[in-house]
Amino acid sequence: LEHLDIIQTNRANLILRLDNFRGVLKEYLLRDIIDVGGNDEQCLVEIFVEETSKQPGRVSKFASFHFRESVNYDLYIRRTLINTEKMYNEKFNLKDVLTLYFTRTGAREYRQMTLKYVDLQTMCRFLLESIRNAFQLNETSQLIQTVPIEGVQNVSKTKLNSNLDFQLQIDSTNIIINNFLIYRAVFTTKPLQLLAIIFNKRRSRFTIYIYSATYSLNAKKILPLKEVEFMIPHIRALLHLGLYKEIGFRLTRYLRNSLLVFAYSNWPDVRK
Repeated sequence: LEHLDIIQTNRANLILRLDNFRGVLKEYLLRDIIDVGGNDEQCLVEIFVEETSKQPGRVSKFASFHFRESVNYDLYIRRTLINTEKMYNEKFNLKDVLTLYFTRTGAREYRQMTLKYVDLQTMCRFLLESIRNAFQLNETSQLIQTVPIEGVQNVSKTKLNSNLDFQLQIDSTNIIINNFLIYRAVFTTKPLQLLAIIFNKRRSRFTIYIYSATYSLNAKKILPLKEVEFMIPHIRALLHLGLYKEIGFRLTRYLRNSLLVFAYSNWPDVRK
């Protein structure tokens, strides 16, 4: 590691720089994965809180605050449908969400409360259950495009991000290549590791990425198509028919044990 620092943008966002890596620093109140009933789909739910009016040049430490001060904070809910690669971002005023939460749970004199970090985490578990129940009531995850918080106004329109798409990328020689994200899934939950498989048509090879949420690092394994043919019979026909999800499922199942060892050997604590 040659370079490490933290910078602040003109929008008061903190950016961590590690050599060539750039990442936004956020403190999540909750990050969890839930199953979407009847779809073989999983949803990564992330909830965090930020000041409504962030000031450049000033870094505020999240601490306890009185209920009346919660109006100065916004609560963000991000939901990522892992297999279908869709992401939904929503923003609510924290005071509105807290009012609903305390009303639903029968809390008294909550307007006089001083809230701590653990209180917000408990509220987030309540929100997670609301999201989980909404998924179970619908047959398809595509129907759930807004977080079901009855009585609370969403202060920003639901935004669907497509930035998980890997259809076009640029390689080290600045040549545009055809990379297709054919499979994405949760590889392990404890610790949380995400797996993505990309197929490069021009080079006829697969690239398997395993992302560790613990270390914020990727492990990459490249497999030529000829090698994969020994693992998955008739894979060329499956590619021709566009059965990418089936290919990803079979390849992950075939290589699961070796990928577990491969990923484990790439994380910092093991390389020392």
